[in-house]
Amino acid sequence: MRICSALMLRPLLSIFLVLALLSGCGGGTPIRPGDDGETMAEALNLSELAAAYNDGNYNSVINSPRVDNLPLREQALQNFFHLSAQLHTEPLAITESQFIEIEPQLLPLRYQLEYQLDYAIFIKASDAGKALQLLNRPTVSTNALREQPQLFAKFFRLRAEINNQMGLSTAAANDYIRREQFLKRDDQIAANQITLWMLLSQLPQEELDGIILGERSPTIQGWADLIAITRELTRFPDELSEQIALWKRRYPEHPSQEALIEDLLERSQKLVLQPKQIAVLLPLSGSYAKAAAALRDGILTSYLADPQMDEIRLNFYDTAANPDAIETIFQRAINDGAEFILGPLNKKVVQKMNAISGDYSIPMLSLNLTGDVIHEGSYQFSLSPEGEAINAANRAWHEGYSRVSMLLPENRLGKRMAQAFRKQWDAYGGTIANEAYYNPKLNDFATPIKRMLDINRSEARRKTLRRILGEKFEYTPRRREDIELIFLSAQPRQARIIKPQLRFHHAADIPVIASSHLYTGKPDRQLDRDMNGILFEDMPWNIRKTEFSKANTHLNKKYSGQLKRLVAMGIDSYQIIPLLPILNAYPNELYQGESGQLSLNEKNQIERKLSWSQFKRGTPRQVKDFIYVEPTIDDEKMDETSVQ
Repeated sequence: MRICSALMLRPLLSIFLVLALLSGCGGGTPIRPGDDGETMAEALNLSELAAAYNDGNYNSVINSPRVDNLPLREQALQNFFHLSAQLHTEPLAITESQFIEIEPQLLPLRYQLEYQLDYAIFIKASDAGKALQLLNRPTVSTNALREQPQLFAKFFRLRAEINNQMGLSTAAANDYIRREQFLKRDDQIAANQITLWMLLSQLPQEELDGIILGERSPTIQGWADLIAITRELTRFPDELSEQIALWKRRYPEHPSQEALIEDLLERSQKLVLQPKQIAVLLPLSGSYAKAAAALRDGILTSYLADPQMDEIRLNFYDTAANPDAIETIFQRAINDGAEFILGPLNKKVVQKMNAISGDYSIPMLSLNLTGDVIHEGSYQFSLSPEGEAINAANRAWHEGYSRVSMLLPENRLGKRMAQAFRKQWDAYGGTIANEAYYNPKLNDFATPIKRMLDINRSEARRKTLRRILGEKFEYTPRRREDIELIFLSAQPRQARIIKPQLRFHHAADIPVIASSHLYTGKPDRQLDRDMNGILFEDMPWNIRKTEFSKANTHLNKKYSGQLKRLVAMGIDSYQIIPLLPILNAYPNELYQGESGQLSLNEKNQIERKLSWSQFKRGTPRQVKDFIYVEPTIDDEKMDETSVQ
């Protein structure tokens, strides 16, 4: 009987010692060798493994040998430690089957949650819906786990990221709000609130209005309302201060930190640029006259809608008559009293302007990009095709694609877009399956399409077989199967031909993502139905009914294509002037413009994030955009002193 009791007790003692360590006990009963040295050695091995894992020493976990023939619970723990450590250090080497092999119910409650978090992290890029289902299992909501606030903070951040990935921005925002109860230090709460602000500030105004009017939670209502107020009134310091005071009365219990409110008021009072006279330098005659006219109409539209219009004067200067005389024009504008320079447009003229503007203190916004270093107070803005290629790469990657082919025009535009897309895709670690270029002047693009799909090789095999067999036979060409997505840049005429030809060449099931160039800016169900299914990016001015576009329908009728987009650029170039110093001082700050969501990079160049639509029945239908939010807090580094 005594022998039998001892044999039963040792495995139980082994498990008890391991679980005591796993529960986070700092000290512990020393492990004393028993009669069964082999069992005790296994216990020590797993205890050391647990200690290394809890300390974040993942390389030690990975390098430690696995012990065979452990009891089921200990085996599950060992497998979990190795898998989780590998996820932290070598995520690309993991397969989903490794998660499936572990039975999470065999793990202690804390590690059941960690298992679900790890599993969700692993699959969220490829299957966000499944990741969300994992996180919504009952285990993660049990009150017994509230003693692990660090894990709950990580849980709500991860679920927020996945909700955001699925286009559920309001749900994501509510998760960041819930996350705050598991944070105690002011810096952590501030970082969480900044992340929440960054998320909500990227929403279109109509979505913010929906939150303000439709959500039951006063916390998220208050955040949306505060963002809407600052979005509208930042350039008017007195009105902003007045409205924020009213906001505080509407939301007296709102958790926003006072430092954030003070910062909003301070940046409005100290950084807003308020020039009383603006010189607009455009090539109003010559070969760029049409583009300049579209920009001018956008600038004037914005100016006429400005509540401070009576206090601001616009002067237009034609730079086309003598482009070499830009210094003379620039000096004349300053002599006329200009406090801000908007323009010029022509790239060579912009370069000449940059060379001389450093001698003056006047701020300026050029309407083209150069590779030059520009002086402080100078900014640049353009409808860059490279920016569109980068946007497309971002969208594709965050939707879970990794192998992409490119189909682009064989010209300078196509080469520029290919280079930008490739650079961004390489940075993510994606693979360019191949690149194909077409002659934009032709009406048949079968040759580059077949080359891209590798159908040429399939047809060559058919010819070889026919020659060998000496007889005809039924044959269906086969395309390569490793292309997950096609990135397309094409004008409307070309895109209306390319999409049906892709279908003809057995590629109807490959999704197509495209730049804005394929859309005229005016719905045409009859002509555009051939582009059904294509996901494309474009500016809000073209694909959403914004307040500006609804109030200026005459401009939509007057312009189309790229000229219509230049109108929106003109609107934004005027609207953004007061906010340029704020965008410069706060890299995460955004401006919701007609030409896109605008921000300023480290080169003082305005970058655009565009909206997305998909052709359905010949009509662009807006698609929810993925909102990227840079994490501002590292859950792995939260210690127990930082939580409630």
